[in-house]
Amino acid sequence: MSVLKGEGKVPILFGSTSIAAGSRTRVGYLARPDLSGEWPTILLIHSLFGISSSIKDIARRLARQGFAVVAVDLFSGRGPKRGSTKDEFVAAIDVLSPPSVDSNLQDVVGFIRNPAGFWSSAEISFGLLAIGAGVRFAGSLVAETELEGIGLAYAPLTDAANQQLAAFSGPILAVWGSEDQVADLDTARRLHELHHRTEIVMYGNVGHAFLDDSHADYDGAAAADALDRFAEFFSKLLPPPPA
Repeated sequence: MSVLKGEGKVPILFGSTSIAAGSRTRVGYLARPDLSGEWPTILLIHSLFGISSSIKDIARRLARQGFAVVAVDLFSGRGPKRGSTKDEFVAAIDVLSPPSVDSNLQDVVGFIRNPAGFWSSAEISFGLLAIGAGVRFAGSLVAETELEGIGLAYAPLTDAANQQLAAFSGPILAVWGSEDQVADLDTARRLHELHHRTEIVMYGNVGHAFLDDSHADYDGAAAADALDRFAEFFSKLLPPPPA
């Protein structure tokens, strides 16, 4: 791992990590404060591009605000690549069986909730942040895991996904760009009707993947504001950082 100093509250450690679950080992990414103690923890679910440079950047930026952020490669290296056609995206996602993805998610939950861990307070509670289409993999966690809060960034919601999220008893913070050409914004707005503890933030004149600095829709101001909002949101819900 590497140590990074810069903007934020704390210096951080970050890098790829191995997530062991019995005889299996998952590939993940961990960014956390480079200080002793157990830190409030966020499980970061990546978009269709896997653990990209953008996902790593989001993890590091939240870690600088005093969180331990963990992402796991749900695709095990088999996800679609940038520049893929729509049909290639569909084919790549369809070959990913839900049991495999659910197993990956449960493995990472076990990893962060391990009471023997010295850097995470997730054994008490943790939060979930799903980026883009990563929301499609969050359903099993909503049903099976006690989460404190859920964050969504430009998630392309469906009626089925809304129903899954509506079963969540905790608060949800969801952000979209008003010019999103990927997500169905009408369906996104309906989430608030089904789940009254949802706060929706809509950024004007902003496109789909505005958190992704390698995407044409990247918007630095909206990205900074959204990550500040997520940090404040989770800081109110999760165990406090060590004194």
